[in-house]
Amino acid sequence: PARRPPSRIPWRRSPPARGRRAGGPMYSITVRDRCAYALSLKLGNAPLFRTGVTALVDAKLSGPELGPDGLLIDFVAVQLALGATLAPLQNADLDRLRPFAGRNATAEIVAQFICDGLLAKIRELPGLPPVHVTRVEITVRTSDVVCASYVRENGLGII
Repeated sequence: PARRPPSRIPWRRSPPARGRRAGGPMYSITVRDRCAYALSLKLGNAPLFRTGVTALVDAKLSGPELGPDGLLIDFVAVQLALGATLAPLQNADLDRLRPFAGRNATAEIVAQFICDGLLAKIRELPGLPPVHVTRVEITVRTSDVVCASYVRENGLGII
């Protein structure tokens, strides 16, 4: 069989951990939770409208290798961290929460807020062994047919 030439796509970010090539094998875990909140949206020239959302939130963490215990990261710890991150949003009016004040709290913006909060909560966990998570994707499903995601990745490991 013919050999493929090496990829000529330049790195957009830092190279993958431990000399691994981008697009190589990855392990992933996904945890899910939900929260309900209200918000106002101003889209283009349309009038401002209020809406309520029961969002289903998926947090997918990926990395190229497992730790010494055979896990990418403890999923129970991630579930607890996700729940703590979503707690301030539960039954809240996002228009009144500081991170969203004065801006459209779209599902994309909410996903970014959740990603930032989740990573902060995971880093605060006591006794968490070293993990090799290089990619986090937060997906916020606002209905059975619509979702938005926010992705953060770093080939050297974000946690």
